[in-house]
Amino acid sequence: MVRYALDHWDKKDDLDYGALGNCTNFVSSSLEAGGMKKKIDPWTGLMGDDAWGRQSGTGWDWLDQHAYHSESWARAEGLQNFLLHHGSKEVPRAEAQPGDIVFYEQVAPGTETAPGETHHAAVVTSVTPDGDVKLTQHTSSFQNVSLDSREHIANRNGGEQRIRIVRPEPDWY
Repeated sequence: MVRYALDHWDKKDDLDYGALGNCTNFVSSSLEAGGMKKKIDPWTGLMGDDAWGRQSGTGWDWLDQHAYHSESWARAEGLQNFLLHHGSKEVPRAEAQPGDIVFYEQVAPGTETAPGETHHAAVVTSVTPDGDVKLTQHTSSFQNVSLDSREHIANRNGGEQRIRIVRPEPDWY
């Protein structure tokens, strides 16, 4: 998972998620590359509330954005809630390790993101001996940057953010 993130942080993806950005697609692609298996609802496929995954689409971005991935694949809040509902756990920053997921939740009002909404995701790709958590992300693309510095910039640009670190521990296989 970490190797994929470090190798693909600046690569264009085959599907443009438009206004959604690409941060969560990048995290989901990293999880999949690291071995996390898809969870497809037997009745509703990838469109169900209890699904995580992406399938090859038609090649038409609009259709593929809406029909060939689960909400949890491409939306930060959807992935966070899906993981926490399926065996994953939130860990304190001091316990972060490579392979964890960083989620940004909006706290401050008055922005286009509603307070309480999780709007960004990134992969923890290293932790220094002094505890500095390094993350790799898309939208904007960064490789191994300090969570402290990115959090400071996010707070400056969008108001107060709550950082949640989630350790993926899937319970469906």
